Amino acid sequence: MQAYEYKIVPAPRKGHKAKGVKGAEARFALALETVMNDFGAAGWDYMRTDILPVEERQGLTGRTTTFRHLLVFRRPLSPNGPEDTAAALPPSGAVDAPPEEASTGASGAQRISSDSA
Repeated sequence: MQAYEYKIVPAPRKGHKAKGVKGAEARFALALETVMNDFGAAGWDYMRTDILPVEERQGLTGRTTTFRHLLVFRRPLSPNGPEDTAAALPPSGAVDAPPEEASTGASGAQRISSDSA
């Protein structure tokens, strides 16, 4: 049975400016492409994008439900045990999300076993 390590990151909220990239859609596509290429270069395979509800505080006593777009990546665990995930992650500025949204623990990865290959 193959074991995998998963990394969940918030999708970019706004586009990146670059020379020759015009329009909001093209800038957003560039931001998403950059995040996906950075994680791919670090050995992570893109799985899917999920939209999940999050209940957040609004004011002193109110609560509201918002939806977050999350990118799901995975990579196989080595047979010798977990690798040093901090060394294999893209730079911390790869995703432009507030720290409370991007924090997923010390290594930023969740280990899960899976039957599928």
